Amino acid sequence: MTQKEPAGSVAAVAGDKSSLLTMDFREKSWIKVQKKDGSVIAEYIGKPGEQRQLEINEPVTIIVGFAPGVTMAFRGNPVDLAPNTVNSVARISLK
Repeated sequence: MTQKEPAGSVAAVAGDKSSLLTMDFREKSWIKVQKKDGSVIAEYIGKPGEQRQLEINEPVTIIVGFAPGVTMAFRGNPVDLAPNTVNSVARISLK
């Protein structure tokens, strides 16, 4: 039995750009990506000018160690870290 995506959403398919998370580092920062159960999928320490990409195929929580130094896009759309940032650390959920 498959679950249908709500109208207007984009289905995440492995290898498809619709599931791609892009992280551009303007300043040194760290990123931790966790599954719903808390297990860590990926951890990065990014340097200025570096770009990382990760396919997200399930709900995750992302913690950004120095949010002002990172620009993110998910499924081609910018991710605004500012509303979820406290003391320069952002915590966001992506599905």
